[in-house]
Amino acid sequence: MDAAARPIAVVTGGTGFIGWALCEALRDAGWCVRAVVRPTSSNPLPEGVERYDANLDAAALGDACAGAQVVFHLAGLTRARTYEEFHSVNADGAAEVARAARRADAFFVLVSSQAAAGPGTVDNVRMETDPEAPLSDYGRSKLAGEHAVRAIAGLRYSIIRPPGVYGPRDKDFLVLFRSARRGLLPRLGSASKAYTLIHVSDVVGALLAVARTGREDPAAVDGLTAFIGHSQPVTQGELLQSIARAVDKPRALRLPVPLGVLRVLAEFGELQGAVTGRPAVLNRSRFRELSAPGFVCNVERIADATGWRAAIGFDAGMKETARWYIAEEWV
Repeated sequence: MDAAARPIAVVTGGTGFIGWALCEALRDAGWCVRAVVRPTSSNPLPEGVERYDANLDAAALGDACAGAQVVFHLAGLTRARTYEEFHSVNADGAAEVARAARRADAFFVLVSSQAAAGPGTVDNVRMETDPEAPLSDYGRSKLAGEHAVRAIAGLRYSIIRPPGVYGPRDKDFLVLFRSARRGLLPRLGSASKAYTLIHVSDVVGALLAVARTGREDPAAVDGLTAFIGHSQPVTQGELLQSIARAVDKPRALRLPVPLGVLRVLAEFGELQGAVTGRPAVLNRSRFRELSAPGFVCNVERIADATGWRAAIGFDAGMKETARWYIAEEWV
């Protein structure tokens, strides 16, 4: 395809876990991909992706968004010491990028999180129509970002809420793979607690489906808010067993970690954050999510709107993730 004829996609957060995979997929699908990167960041981008150094400010994003058909907003904070820190990036930043997309007359895709909606269980699956009940400061800030985007007059948009995402380059599940490789896996609460999960390649597939539908049948996805994920929830016990098999440690010891111990560690995390000024891995906000009864969500709305469904089976995805970690010497 002639370079001048290629559609243009803008991606914030392109150096991150999901953003990197999205940039590669868009590039391979024939898009001209522009990645917006913090001016202070030296993180690399996939080959063939244009770099635009800019803060999350509508005016600063003008050049990057000029002529774009779609703007994907993935940049955000997943760890911060206070709600205000989360809000400044995950809510105010989302609004600024959405305004830039509106000025460029581009379709806007906000990658939010199930954390914005709240927990769900196998018996009480979280639906998009349920009242939002975020448990953490992160979830509250992502929900505030959703509200800010919806308030922008004239914006064409979709809001996509992934649950837990795993796959190559992920660092959240990495700790479990490393632990399993050493023969030990922590279990937080009940083994029957269930989650909706999704492989990063399926996240990318969902985002591409939304972008395609936004160009071909805009009414189907304009104003859409939808969860994405594999249709079959996974229990914590199944998750740990799958990871153990993926790293060839099927007999790795499961170590139950009482919630009381986590609560104490969360209090230490609060103290650490106050002393150092840096966010701890575990604090009170994160503890509320870890002690939830589960995070299961319905994934039919996205299928109805775009025809997309997650394609990568859980065990196959975990094995592929383990192979990547091992090849890159992350575990």
